[in-house]
Amino acid sequence: MRNEQTARMQRRVRISIAVLIVLALAGPVAAQGTRMVVRGQVADAIGNPLVGYRVVFRVVDQAEVVLSTPTEVDGEYAVPLPAGQRYVIVAVISPEGRRHGFDPPLAVPATTGARRDVRVERGSVPVPDRDLSFFAGADRLFLSLVEDTAMVDRVRFESRLEVADSDAGDLMVSRALAAVQFDSLPRVEFGARLGIAGFDRPDGLADESGLTDLDAWAKLYIGPRWMDHADFSVGAVATLPTGKEGTGEGFDAFRSKLFGAMRYRFESFTFSAHAGLRFNEDGEIGDVVLEGKTAGVLGAAVLYPATANLMLVGEALWEGERFDGGDADARLLAGVNWKVLPHGVVRLAVAGGVADGAPDTWFLAGYSIDF
Repeated sequence: MRNEQTARMQRRVRISIAVLIVLALAGPVAAQGTRMVVRGQVADAIGNPLVGYRVVFRVVDQAEVVLSTPTEVDGEYAVPLPAGQRYVIVAVISPEGRRHGFDPPLAVPATTGARRDVRVERGSVPVPDRDLSFFAGADRLFLSLVEDTAMVDRVRFESRLEVADSDAGDLMVSRALAAVQFDSLPRVEFGARLGIAGFDRPDGLADESGLTDLDAWAKLYIGPRWMDHADFSVGAVATLPTGKEGTGEGFDAFRSKLFGAMRYRFESFTFSAHAGLRFNEDGEIGDVVLEGKTAGVLGAAVLYPATANLMLVGEALWEGERFDGGDADARLLAGVNWKVLPHGVVRLAVAGGVADGAPDTWFLAGYSIDF
């Protein structure tokens, strides 16, 4: 039995490492070699900073392009580029997906630490219905924070309290997550999340508490390809069986997920969607063996900027049966990302289950900060 458990754990570790590393190895060639970082500001013709714009760099005499992350409130951007190449700026893309090209392209100094400011003629800048400046972390989802095209700029920390109510009992989870994007991998986000759960049983049995399963992920930002006003990403999630069985947060079963995500920017809101497959290993409850299944995953969301400090989020998520004979998990959520403090974002959400495998109600209160 001990040898079987050891072999099982070794297999989980190998699968986890493979799922997370293969994506990075399949990432852009930008992951190879030394890199130079170019910084600058995107502004209109009279110097007003433009927020949420992406700068499009192209290798001279080639078709390969690299996109910067969205500009900050002060219009600043920074983008790591593979050294040894010459680049030009061919366009900027607005938050609404409008492209403003430069003819001729703008030359870029070929040294690390160089600056290249970009000015966009006023007639090329779309005039929004409301003057909104999007804050860091404004567009992160709740149920599908990972399975989305939104990427951390550098580092993100988040702590959250989740409370769920169901016929089986009341579950409270204190969860923390961290995500990072390295300069050497400018379009790949790595992250992990882990929590401590407490389960209150209504049947008079002893309450349980312990760790949740550990999620680790990597996702690649593909960028605005194939469709105007749209971004795409692909990624993988590995779930390690660290959760305690009695809390309902662990079944001694390794899981992994592969997904593809897209966002489409309309004039006043953004639509997000993703689809994927979840591969579930066999699990256990006591002496009962649960047969794991491969389950489909579908999600959709709408993000609407109500004010410069408040983003409204609506989400729907469905995931098929985890174990043979189990139930699907489907939820509808309404939430807000609220920059009520000088630093960080307050995140509040409430969700309701619309399938037997989901909790009846689910509440979240959290705080995130992006560096």
